[in-house]
Amino acid sequence: MAGALPCKIIYVEDLPLQEELAAMAQAVAAAGGVPQLPPIPEVGRDDTAVLLYTSGTSGKPKGVCQTYGNLRSNIDACIERAQLKADHHFLGLVPLFHSFGLTAMLLVPIRLGASAYYLPRFQPNAVIDAIREQKVSVTMLVASMYAALLRSKTGGPDDFKSLEFAIAGGEAFPDAVFHAFKARFGVEVLQGYGMSEASPVVSLNTPWEHKIGTVGQAIPNVTVSAFDDNGNQLPAGKIGELWVKGPNVMKGYFKKSDETTAVLTDDGWYKSGDMGVVDSDGFIKITGRKKEMIIVGGENVYPREIESVLEQHPAVSEAAVIGQKDESRGEVVVAFAILHEGADATDIELRDFCRDKIAGFKIPRRVIIAKELPRGATGKILKRKLVDLL
Repeated sequence: MAGALPCKIIYVEDLPLQEELAAMAQAVAAAGGVPQLPPIPEVGRDDTAVLLYTSGTSGKPKGVCQTYGNLRSNIDACIERAQLKADHHFLGLVPLFHSFGLTAMLLVPIRLGASAYYLPRFQPNAVIDAIREQKVSVTMLVASMYAALLRSKTGGPDDFKSLEFAIAGGEAFPDAVFHAFKARFGVEVLQGYGMSEASPVVSLNTPWEHKIGTVGQAIPNVTVSAFDDNGNQLPAGKIGELWVKGPNVMKGYFKKSDETTAVLTDDGWYKSGDMGVVDSDGFIKITGRKKEMIIVGGENVYPREIESVLEQHPAVSEAAVIGQKDESRGEVVVAFAILHEGADATDIELRDFCRDKIAGFKIPRRVIIAKELPRGATGKILKRKLVDLL
């Protein structure tokens, strides 16, 4: 492929580097065997440390400018919230180009001086073996990975007895997977919440403060609150757009001033685009994306509510809900469902299953049974691409 390009091809192994390497070795020897390293650059808390791109599950990816201060504050807050220590053993699986992978599975263990064991790719049996053999105490996976571990033919409580923190993040975590994982492996999966714009951790459940169905309480020095469309802060228990404030909030989007202004307020709030509710104890529940909200005959419908109902059906492994334009009602609900291996269910059966659990206008107009759905690099379903399947 390279040879077909209209340019000169240079291969690294053909470059005349031998003389440079020999000169470098002589310089090190002359310095008493100690290489002369360049001086460490001066950096400040507000300087950009990394540029990470959003996953683009619902739109075009944007470069997030995370500062040294963002990362340091998030690392320290995570350690404090989860009471992590140097003798914890981490298992890394989420890619390091992903904000959760970078912070939670690389920078946190480095800050602690803890060990981190990485697997190059996700394979359920290899994960189970690694947790047992490496005596892993902390790992973080996306929800679909936990579901895949449940489908493995091997593994049980003895394999996971060292695991103190099994954290789920990056996508919605079905209650059915939580209960099945606890029954099979004896481990309660702790759901967390975050985004690249928050460097990334915003909230986390812990073994001592855990409310099932929520993404936990905000980490230290971070505030989360629900706001209405007019920018008014809502009381506890009311659904609105979740805004985040704290030292972890990004500096802005790379070379996108308009997009930055649209999500960062003058007084430091980041508008997440996630709809949710903060209860009186500070636990946060996500109801869906603001842009994904479906308006059926003037009524607001949050996809996550319907997905949760469908995932309660014994045949359904995973569900994704989007809106489809409709002349009479504005939009109608359409659901995609992936069934468990060997399971069987029909469109009509799944729609009937929803009738006693949600209001009539929320029931999917149709349910599309799919073997697979479009996903990003970390396994999250790309809802923007589901429209192409209608």
